[in-house]
Amino acid sequence: MRIHSLTMLSAIAGSAALVFGTGQSQADVLIDIAPPSTNGSSISLTQANAIGFSLAADYFDVMIEASLVSTLAGNSGTAYLTTAIGAGTTAADVVASTNFDFAQVGNVSADVSFVGLFDGLSLGAGDYFLVFGAPLSGDGFISLSSNPYMLDPNASVGDMFFSPAADLDPNFIPASTFTVSGLGNRYFRVEGVIPAPASLGLLGFGALAMSRRRR
Repeated sequence: MRIHSLTMLSAIAGSAALVFGTGQSQADVLIDIAPPSTNGSSISLTQANAIGFSLAADYFDVMIEASLVSTLAGNSGTAYLTTAIGAGTTAADVVASTNFDFAQVGNVSADVSFVGLFDGLSLGAGDYFLVFGAPLSGDGFISLSSNPYMLDPNASVGDMFFSPAADLDPNFIPASTFTVSGLGNRYFRVEGVIPAPASLGLLGFGALAMSRRRR
């Protein structure tokens, strides 16, 4: 009986993996923006940048990248994905963080070069903030555009923020005091996979079948 139950579970898990695997090859582009670039918003030792966005559904295998550029080689910074910004924000509000190198370009007012930040994330429906600081090196920029965002129905982009020197928390960038910026839309992209209902139903059926088998 135990062998039969394990065999059934293995078959169900295999079928679920097949359905999920099929879904993973069809990532939705949740947020994107089209060229041209206008200029760059500073990310430096004395200024941070942040972008708010929201998801109306749960996603997995989420990828996030942004156009982070500098005219100098070797400039680096730190990116955070958080559920809050401003005073009172703590490490518990950080979903993920990473160090990155700014892409070297010839002209921050014209060149767009995306840097991969996060990959393989699982994000539930809710509000998020993408925060950029440069505690490791000198000036860099996030590219701007006057074009609107191209959005999946389950995604929206909120305010753009910056934190000037007087309000910057150098010890923990997300806890800085951020001000809404009117400079333009920041270049960033978010892609992800929403679990297919068939996948969730299959897993539920498997659990029911195992329960009945044990009786």
